Amino acid sequence: RMRMFGGGTNCWGGYVFAQDEDTFQPRDDLHAPYPGWPIAKSELDPYFKEALSIVDIDPEAPFAPAMENPYDKFIAGMRSMEMRELYWNLSPPTRFRNKYFEAVQNIDTVDLLLDHSLVDLETDADGQVIAAVFTALDGSVTYRITGDRFVLACGGIENPRLLLYLNE
Repeated sequence: RMRMFGGGTNCWGGYVFAQDEDTFQPRDDLHAPYPGWPIAKSELDPYFKEALSIVDIDPEAPFAPAMENPYDKFIAGMRSMEMRELYWNLSPPTRFRNKYFEAVQNIDTVDLLLDHSLVDLETDADGQVIAAVFTALDGSVTYRITGDRFVLACGGIENPRLLLYLNE
C-alpha cells in the first residue's frame, strides 16, 4: 500500500489498458460466480479520453497489442489458452503527488488530511454517508468531517477493503 498523496501512482509503471465490455458482465464460468459491475462500460466511455489526459496519454493515441514488453511470455501463454489479448498504452508514468498535490492543497472546498486513517463512515437512515471519521496515525487526534458528498479514492483494492471493514 502506498499511504501517501497520489497512492499507487507513486510507484506505478504507467501501463494503461482499455477495458472491454466483457469485463463488466456477470460471469459464472469462474471458480466462484462473478456478479459483474453495477455500471456498464458505456457509462464510462464518455470520460475515457479525459482520463487518459489526466495520466498524460494522448487521448487520440491508439492502443496497441502488448507485443514487446516484460510480459511477452505471459502474453504468449494467453494466446495459447485462447485468451483475449490486452491492448496497452503507456503513461510517462504520471505521479499524482508531483502533478496535483500543490493544486489540491490550494482548493478552498477540499479538506486534505495526510497521515490519517479513515476509521468510520456515519450514515443516515437512507444509508447515505453524512460524516467520515479519521484518526491521526499516532492516535493523537480524531476528526469528524461532515458534508453533502464524499469521494472514497483509495484505489481499486483499498476502496472495497475499507467498505468491507466498515461494513457499509
